[in-house]
Amino acid sequence: MLFDYWMKYKQPIVFIGTTLAILLIGWGIFYNVVIFHITSISPNPNGASYLTPRLIIGFNKDLVGESVKVALNNNDLVTSVDGHKLTIELPGDLKGDKTYAITIKSISSKSGDTMKDRKISLRTVLNSDSLSEADKKFILDQQQANKSSLVNDPIFTYVPHSTLDYSIEGIVNNAGTEFKKITLKISINLTAADVKINRDSAIKQYQAEAMNYLNSLKDIDMSTYSVEVSVTEPTL
Repeated sequence: MLFDYWMKYKQPIVFIGTTLAILLIGWGIFYNVVIFHITSISPNPNGASYLTPRLIIGFNKDLVGESVKVALNNNDLVTSVDGHKLTIELPGDLKGDKTYAITIKSISSKSGDTMKDRKISLRTVLNSDSLSEADKKFILDQQQANKSSLVNDPIFTYVPHSTLDYSIEGIVNNAGTEFKKITLKISINLTAADVKINRDSAIKQYQAEAMNYLNSLKDIDMSTYSVEVSVTEPTL
């Protein structure tokens, strides 16, 4: 009976199955080629290290850089576009075990498509052991690239710098720390006479001299750096 049923309806069933397969394949091609959409996010936002310096989002079409507006918790982020890839620079003060709301407010493709208010949930973790090997490698590579670019910062035209009373050096921090990405370390060099006469006054004076030097650099915005001060005691 089943055999007779199959023989009777074989052609319609095969026709329907073939039609559905063609429609599914056609929809897949249409979606991948025509509909503007995200194809990848690196690293995986559902459990990324809080040290992640940036997200790289892939699209199925080439992007228009001027059209991009992205925010994290309503704060605008720095972005760049390379072909069909969007790079989002993350702030350096992300915390572990938190969920951040990233919104692609607007982005357009070169073929005229527009995407607005696309939400991406970024969940950070403290322990990198839970990350995939691919995500670990991605973060390490991005951090290294971040450090290499920071070495070209204009501050390194002026530091290291030293006098008899103080020295200044620039240190590139690990991306994603709570500090700004470059720390200027001021070392105060006390003499035995400074300690004997007025130690605290000497420290304040030498620190002021060091800060006056930094603030005199006309093409340097000191608000983009963190400053640390240490004191080297004299050998008595």
